Amino acid sequence: MKIKTIFFFILFTVILSGLNAQNFNMFLGGGLNFVGQYGSVEDYVSGKNDFPVTPSHKNSLITGSLSYSFYKNFGILLKSSYYFKTNVMLDDPSDGDSVNIDTSPHLSLSLNIVYSLNKGRFQPFFYLGGGIDKIFPEDKVYTSKYGYEIVFLSPERTVDPMFNLGGGFDFRIISSFYFRINIDYMMIFTQSANIGNFETSAGFCLKF
Repeated sequence: MKIKTIFFFILFTVILSGLNAQNFNMFLGGGLNFVGQYGSVEDYVSGKNDFPVTPSHKNSLITGSLSYSFYKNFGILLKSSYYFKTNVMLDDPSDGDSVNIDTSPHLSLSLNIVYSLNKGRFQPFFYLGGGIDKIFPEDKVYTSKYGYEIVFLSPERTVDPMFNLGGGFDFRIISSFYFRINIDYMMIFTQSANIGNFETSAGFCLKF
């Protein structure tokens, strides 16, 4: 048993020694997400879709990623962000009624190809990929400005495909500890609309 343990320890050490320094990095941060307007007045249906347009809005987020460089400046990046709910006002185009609602929180997960420009103290990078977005809706009842009860039901589909394109830079503070600023554009393809999101975040990155 001891011989096997020693063998696997040596093998594990050899594999790790064969990896270049700072091939892996982990990031954790927070920021804001800016959601573009979606829906159309033409989608208005009395009693079914009285508030067809969701205006542009922003919400806070937490985000994290894990990446590995496998060939020169190229690597893979696994990225996830959780978007908190926020409040928006919807308008009824037929009579001017309005209602304040909470958006649903959601979670995105994507796999990306990443390209880093250099290995110095200042390290810009770009990435492109896709994945899924999962919303966490609830059936809710709100009262509109004119006193009507408005029912919002959860959609049948809560997981949608998405793609993202982003970039940013890492700035080395000490040793393998970096400060990161990240900018990301994400498109979510839902059943009713394509929703564009512009995400900005900042945080810290550990490279090893």
